[in-house]
Amino acid sequence: MTWWAETSQKPLVIFFDEFDVLAGDSLITLLTQFRTGYTDRPKHFPQTICLIGVRDLRDYKIKTKTQEEFGVLYSPFNIKAESLVLPNFSLEDVHTLYGQHTEETGQNFTEEATRYAFAPIQG
Repeated sequence: MTWWAETSQKPLVIFFDEFDVLAGDSLITLLTQFRTGYTDRPKHFPQTICLIGVRDLRDYKIKTKTQEEFGVLYSPFNIKAESLVLPNFSLEDVHTLYGQHTEETGQNFTEEATRYAFAPIQG
């Protein structure tokens, strides 16, 4: 990440998909790296890091060994901006998104293609 941030002409933004599958030491190690690099942004560290997953990070709790005896859980996240929930897309939403793509690229999507893309996931 440091190399990207140092060589980029613009501030670096990184998206971590399925972040909520991390747990235990792996999660703590990654969060420690984020915290360590935070003060070096934007010249040597990403300006923004987006953690994407199914669960809301505000509900993510960890039990440390020290707190285990007291049964206390804490959230390792100090969310600076906000936690967003993206709802499922309706068929109308898919039409809108494909329409925006068509406007920008000229690539058309038939009604059949749009319905085909929507059918397996229903949103």
